[in-house]
Amino acid sequence: MGFRATCPSFSTIYFLFILLVASTIFHCHHRLALVPAPWAYSGRVVLAPRHLPPGGMFTINAKGRLGNQMGEYATLYALAKMNGRPAFIPAEMHGTLAPIFRISLPVLHGTTASRIPWRNYHLNDWMEERYRHIPGGYVRLTGYPCSWTFYHHLRDEILREFTLHDHVREDAQRFL
Repeated sequence: MGFRATCPSFSTIYFLFILLVASTIFHCHHRLALVPAPWAYSGRVVLAPRHLPPGGMFTINAKGRLGNQMGEYATLYALAKMNGRPAFIPAEMHGTLAPIFRISLPVLHGTTASRIPWRNYHLNDWMEERYRHIPGGYVRLTGYPCSWTFYHHLRDEILREFTLHDHVREDAQRFL
């Protein structure tokens, strides 16, 4: 008696393909539902230059991956507060941090940011006395300012900014 190989029928292959596509769509939709969308951001998103603060504002040149951007965010938060100016984060930074943390700084849309005559202000990686009085109206902080010396006096506020979203905490607990 010989071995007889059977090929699955076209309808079986079609059924398995449809099942694969449906489960992939369901999985992706479920995962995307957990990530807060930029348009669901509870803060303010500046889309037009006419909505800019009249006295000026601070933003930062967002560079690096997650850790660098967390340090840049905390530095921007602290220096803007210290200088009495509102702070706005670039959309790229919001895209990196907002899905993970409950950050509160408003977002500056990229198109609007490109129309602002920014004064770039380079920061070293440690707090200096001159950063307490940064001149200019519309200031973009540059460099890699990630030292705790910028924001250690606001430790509790910074920790609140970096509170994990519930879905991140739950995923971590499930993994552990």
